[in-house]
Amino acid sequence: IYNGGGGAHYVILLTGCDSAAIDGLNLRAQRDGIDIMNSSNISITNTFINSIRYEGSQEKGGDDAIKIGSDYSLGEIRECSNITVRNCIISAGCNGLMIGTETLGPISNCSFENIEINFAGKNGIGITSNDGSVVSGLNYRNVSMKKVLSPFFIKVSDVKRVPAGQTYTTGKISDVTFENVTATDISNPINGEMANAIWGKPNSAIENIRFDNVSITVKGGQRLSAAGTKPPENDERFPQKLIEDVLHAPLPAFGYYISHVKNIVFNNCALCFEKNDDRPAFILDDGSGIGLDGVAMQKGKGAECSVEVRDTVSNLVLHDCPGLPEINETVSEKKF
Repeated sequence: IYNGGGGAHYVILLTGCDSAAIDGLNLRAQRDGIDIMNSSNISITNTFINSIRYEGSQEKGGDDAIKIGSDYSLGEIRECSNITVRNCIISAGCNGLMIGTETLGPISNCSFENIEINFAGKNGIGITSNDGSVVSGLNYRNVSMKKVLSPFFIKVSDVKRVPAGQTYTTGKISDVTFENVTATDISNPINGEMANAIWGKPNSAIENIRFDNVSITVKGGQRLSAAGTKPPENDERFPQKLIEDVLHAPLPAFGYYISHVKNIVFNNCALCFEKNDDRPAFILDDGSGIGLDGVAMQKGKGAECSVEVRDTVSNLVLHDCPGLPEINETVSEKKF
């Protein structure tokens, strides 16, 4: 199925569907490939999606390959649940696998397995709650990605696009697992490169996230001065605008910037760069129950540390991480 006209239409838009199966399709579009909105019991299998807009042979834009969200287009708030995506090859002008940005109702029980992401102008995997959604029960397994702006963008924001008269409550993201994920050749001609962000709100920590056997190789190249950036609290839901309009600088870690989290574990993971980078691999800016177990981190020649704790992290665990001490305690404003 090919949308070659460059119009404002998605190839497949499921809205208010209670059961649907998509299998064995070849989709090419300049907007979203498949949108799942306010729908449940959906499977996408054995499907190829390219949602990149080209100028000649150069990638210039496009939209998400697969997006899951909840909006008010049906005049009521409905959940999205029980969604399976398996054995797919995707390329995207924006996000490869995206939760949001429209996020009103609950989004839960979604699994993604055996996914190859060959290009994403924004995130390989994006998970956002912007309008009050409770997002939970997401599982990503056996995912490879390359040429993405960032592998992971997980963020709670108060965009507050709610129906008139509805009381707004900040959303939540919890219970997410990533297993056997690799990301290489990070950066693309649309938006460049950005470190991973896992960023909750002071009143809504991102909770119960687990990374098992996740390996990321970034381009690198930043000097020590870039590690001094102090990201402010913000409600930006687009990663490239976060860098351009909010920070006016790169994120201060080359691997993960983590803020306002609870119970997040990295097990048997690796972080390295192609070109020397003097930023820490991890910056932990407020949280509790953060564990790095068997995490290998490349360290820049001019770097001051591999892990920097800003503010306070209670119950920080560093175990079996080469070059780092064994830690199991509450830590405030310290570098390791």
